[in-house]
Amino acid sequence: MGAIVAFSSCEDDPCETVVCQNDGVCSDGVCDCPDGYSGTLCETEQRTVFLGTYNAAEECSSAPFFTDHFVMKLTASASEKDQFTLDNLYNFGANSIVIATVTSDTTFKVKSQNITEQSLTQFNVVGSGKISGKIITLEYVISDTDIGSSDNCTTVLTPQ
Repeated sequence: MGAIVAFSSCEDDPCETVVCQNDGVCSDGVCDCPDGYSGTLCETEQRTVFLGTYNAAEECSSAPFFTDHFVMKLTASASEKDQFTLDNLYNFGANSIVIATVTSDTTFKVKSQNITEQSLTQFNVVGSGKISGKIITLEYVISDTDIGSSDNCTTVLTPQ
């Protein structure tokens, strides 16, 4: 005489009712979001909080102490969902475009990259930024690659 014993699990799948958006992946009932997205269901594109046209108030350490006011535009990258561009950094004109990468809902980094100023001088820039309310603060170092001088700048961006 034989006996058959069957066991069944009563545990529910915690991801059964979770629908992650934007290629997010559910793990134990929580969405793991891809770069550039956040929120309970990965529904928020992080960079959107930074995008827009801003009045820039910039202070730099160059001698004599340098202060400038100009307009800067932050635009979504066409290729990467976690990136945006900063146009007119250091008041170099709209063709001086720097790429920023979103690191959280309120911060971004400007990885080391070269830009060309209107007179065709090459500069290297690296820095980071954060948003508080609607105000963005960008801190960066810009270096003239030809002569080796550098400038430490803080730029406060206020929406137009």
